[in-house]
Amino acid sequence: MPETGKKIGKISILLILVIALCAGFVTAYAETEDEATDPPATEGSTDNMLMYVVVAVIVIGLIVAVIAIALSSNRKDETVHIDVNRHSPPPQLRQEPQRPIPRRPQPPPQPRPVYKPKEYVPTVHVTPIYPHGPVRIGVACHMGARESQQDSFVVSDISNQVLLNRKGFLAVVADGMGTFEEGTEISAIVTRTMLQYFEEVGTFVQPDNDLLNMLHCANDNVKQYLTGREQGGSTVVAVCIKGDKLYWISVGNSHIYLVRNGTLMQLNRDHTYAVELDEKAAAGEISWEEAKYHPRRAGLTSYLGIHEPAKIDRAPQPMQLLEGDIIILMTDGIFNNLSDVEILESLRYEPRESAAKLQEQTLSKRNRKQDNLTAVVIQYK
Repeated sequence: MPETGKKIGKISILLILVIALCAGFVTAYAETEDEATDPPATEGSTDNMLMYVVVAVIVIGLIVAVIAIALSSNRKDETVHIDVNRHSPPPQLRQEPQRPIPRRPQPPPQPRPVYKPKEYVPTVHVTPIYPHGPVRIGVACHMGARESQQDSFVVSDISNQVLLNRKGFLAVVADGMGTFEEGTEISAIVTRTMLQYFEEVGTFVQPDNDLLNMLHCANDNVKQYLTGREQGGSTVVAVCIKGDKLYWISVGNSHIYLVRNGTLMQLNRDHTYAVELDEKAAAGEISWEEAKYHPRRAGLTSYLGIHEPAKIDRAPQPMQLLEGDIIILMTDGIFNNLSDVEILESLRYEPRESAAKLQEQTLSKRNRKQDNLTAVVIQYK
């Protein structure tokens, strides 16, 4: 509608201009004719009439133009307000009744599984008792919570009286390190090599020297096995009883205990950073706090592996055994979970039952990271 008003105004202005031009031409022509034919006109002549008509037409045209422009301006200023926030309601659609979506039945919540250590049946669980032999033996060996058994043990045949008279009795326990397969194989290499040396090579005229030689022989076989493989190793503890004398040797952190008159004594020395840290703390070189929380505290300082063992601990001289003495060879899977009091409590029975008690006590702790555990319990006469 504003466009229509504009057009009317423009047409009115054009008409006014055309009429004014026509009136000017007519007036000029009339004056020329009058001058040529008639005498001068008087007041109130035709000229005056034409001028009045022209002026009237121009005034009317201007009025029409002004009115048209005013109407156009008023329409242009009108503002149309649209409420963008108000929408017409959507058409009502037919509401279909919603059908329930079938859901798969959920199984009932399962109870939290209770930790149960994996059972491991060793090749030799308990050595038979021979009433005329010098010792009675009990063995405990369990995988704990691990996926493989990296502990290994051997005991010599106490039913072979010739072997007993010539060389005595041998027991060896090894705790392998490395991957699952390598740790198992390395510890087995150590125990088999030492038993084979005992039965076939050594004279055991001087058992302490023979123990040292068989240890180096075992380490040579481990080095040969590790050639081209990932790094690994093993701890080892071994005892030889010849007559009434006890000889022992160790590398690593497995333990050799002696129980005499109700007292538990550790015979060997741990080859761990913990021992060195505690010695430095006692000497005032570091604080006890630093020694206790050192990140390498549990690390080994000596073991059988690709290199020669840095430290070897052995009996400075043969130990005289007394009737009723108990010797125990044990891996860290037991003594890291049991106190000395608990270990001693488990050793109040005959060797086979004592070994079973050590295993039972250890597994009762329900340690989710339970290491392999092995104990060889030897009672002298």
